[in-house]
Amino acid sequence: MINEVVHNGRDNAIWVGVRVARELIDLTEVTKMELLMNDQVYSSEVFGSGEAQVFDWTQTQGTGVLILRLGNLSIPVGFYNAKLVIYSVDNPNGVIWDTMRIRFK
Repeated sequence: MINEVVHNGRDNAIWVGVRVARELIDLTEVTKMELLMNDQVYSSEVFGSGEAQVFDWTQTQGTGVLILRLGNLSIPVGFYNAKLVIYSVDNPNGVIWDTMRIRFK
């Protein structure tokens, strides 16, 4: 499980390596991502994807790195278990990729 800290109101970013068998995967075919936290869904379709958006898998040009910018979402202070869901043409129902423990301060 990945452990991260998000500072509300700040520009800190979480960089997540998306891997299969320890190898970073190509994210160019990704169509959408979601972060599921405490019965809330944070979707790239709502909060944006790309440069300077909440979800960014394009800045790293398919290298398997996702940048999450969560500091401006005004999520209440506390600890959250979050599941990352990745959608693509080959996976239209999404794949639960990883679980993270995120502390919002």
